[in-house]
Amino acid sequence: KARRLKADDQRPSLEERHPSKEEFISKVKAAIESLIEQRWMLTADLEPQLQQASERWDWVMRPASR
Repeated sequence: KARRLKADDQRPSLEERHPSKEEFISKVKAAIESLIEQRWMLTADLEPQLQQASERWDWVMRPASR
């Protein structure tokens, strides 16, 4: 958030949008389940997609090299 404010960026930071990994994964799971219900995805896709979302969270939120 501090970098966003310093840069006068009006978009919410990732931390503001998703305060925790658990909340982020919960939102991803709800979206995937909705797609499964609509038959755009298969039930078998749920776990691999959640794993990928978890890995992406870890990558995006890792401390920046300074």
